[in-house]
Amino acid sequence: MNVNVKGKPTGATVLSSRSLSRSLLLRPLASSDLPAVAALIGRTIDTAYPPHYGPGCIAHFREHHSEANILEDAAEGCCVVAEEDGAIVGTGTLTGAHVRRVFVEPSGQRRGIGRAIMRELEARAAASGAALVELASVLGSRAFYEALGYVVRELKSYVLPDGEEMRFYIMTKLLLPSARLIP
Repeated sequence: MNVNVKGKPTGATVLSSRSLSRSLLLRPLASSDLPAVAALIGRTIDTAYPPHYGPGCIAHFREHHSEANILEDAAEGCCVVAEEDGAIVGTGTLTGAHVRRVFVEPSGQRRGIGRAIMRELEARAAASGAALVELASVLGSRAFYEALGYVVRELKSYVLPDGEEMRFYIMTKLLLPSARLIP
């Protein structure tokens, strides 16, 4: 069963590029993918977040990206998975004009998988009429999103119950060349 709802495109897209060792399949999240997607997200958090965040923040991120929250966001919008050789190597979700939960298997990073996921989500946002997309970026992902044309709008910070400070960026990107941001 596909979790993708609300009339969003449900077809799979096969991509190949020089940076991808093989063809990459982008397809809607199926309910049977949920354990693999949650495990991929957990591995990515455990690998990529420690240089930027302490244990309290990492625990918060793991809880925020639980299977229940993944499923809830997928039901509100669309969630895609990137599959390579039958294994899920990335995921991303779009709810309205908000990009959420873009993760790539740590061993698959810097190969174009994240870029392909973002292009798919942006295309879906544009097809639904969005002129602008927004996302919250962890500190270590800022350069990735800036390379895709995103601009930092705000650095947010809040203190977790254990006293640890969590900082992240709110970033936006104009999808339509004629659109303009009003300050």
